[in-house]
Amino acid sequence: MVLDTAPERFENFLLQLCLLHARQFAYVIHHATLIRELRDQQGVLEQRIAARTQSLKQAKSRLEIAADQLRQ
Repeated sequence: MVLDTAPERFENFLLQLCLLHARQFAYVIHHATLIRELRDQQGVLEQRIAARTQSLKQAKSRLEIAADQLRQ
């Protein structure tokens, strides 16, 4: 007697399809997490750059004042 394996093949197909979708969903979640982390780090970097730029402007101003005083 030959057993009908069509239901088993269909179940296997559905299982493989579900696994494929699960992997794709995991990739999308991971990708979204990386993008969020990148944006967070970008914000931190922009704040550090702004603070450093301000610090450099203040140092330049102090040096210009000191240079003016030396010229007098």
